[in-house]
Amino acid sequence: MITYSLINDDIKGEEFKNFLNYCLEYSTYFSLTFHKYEENKYSECYKMLEKHLIKIVKTYTWYNYKTIENPLTIGIYNSNVYVLNNLLNQFDSLFKNKGNWIEDLCFFCNENLLFGSVTHIKMAQLFLKSELEISNFEKFAQWKKIILTSRDYEYLPSFKLND
Repeated sequence: MITYSLINDDIKGEEFKNFLNYCLEYSTYFSLTFHKYEENKYSECYKMLEKHLIKIVKTYTWYNYKTIENPLTIGIYNSNVYVLNNLLNQFDSLFKNKGNWIEDLCFFCNENLLFGSVTHIKMAQLFLKSELEISNFEKFAQWKKIILTSRDYEYLPSFKLND
């Protein structure tokens, strides 16, 4: 696995729309972290995504998170281009949501992380199988190749849909 970190401050506008579209076409699943899920689960923004929902996961470890007291609530969704407008209704840019307690967009190829983000610290990374793949993502933003430490790997999500 080859890892790249986002260099840009954010991905916005048409680049953000095209980035989402590409990720939705290329990936199998995507995830969102829900804060205050129980309070907001019947809101309009959650309902718009509901038909693509595979499952809700409660976990203490996710991309760049490890919590001790309260588990994170993660929604796992089928990736397809029909979700694009729903996501654009939730996010103005990669790191700016619309005040809906939804953040930390991640994309997966099967059950392997392809892209991870942490909204509140403005962090995003790609996890690619080949260096050739980076050119597909350089259309939307600038990326820098990095080397993960063994500790970094503890913070990479993995999930099984049959769990």
